[in-house]
Amino acid sequence: MAAKSELWALDVASGQRRLLANVEKLETVLPAEKAPQSQATGLGRRAASQYEWAPGGQAILFVGPKALGWLDLKTQGIRTLVAGEEAIADVKISPDGKFVSFVRGHNLFLVSIADAKERVLTSGGTEAVRKGELDWSIRRNWT
Repeated sequence: MAAKSELWALDVASGQRRLLANVEKLETVLPAEKAPQSQATGLGRRAASQYEWAPGGQAILFVGPKALGWLDLKTQGIRTLVAGEEAIADVKISPDGKFVSFVRGHNLFLVSIADAKERVLTSGGTEAVRKGELDWSIRRNWT
């Protein structure tokens, strides 16, 4: 039987624990991947989701390979911000907590947390011209 994941908060000063998201909530926060799961984590196990705390700590952004999910901790409401067929990378929450940026297809995107409207900030990105992402392939002559 596979272990079930839950997300807990621990108050370091008091030692009190608080459940933030139960297993059912965590299983629905991101769309299920269509590709078969890797066995890198063991047979029947699902890799743990990556997540990032929103400024102020009132929500958590869950980052999947091709999707972003938002969990409002006060209401326990879940919203899918991004879901698609292409991989996403370099996900960041804006300092004001209103937007999430990410790179997809070598271009920079922005999605509003309020209404999940996605906006393309760059276009024309390719493997050779990477917009919105670091590229360390530039060679310099250091002599």
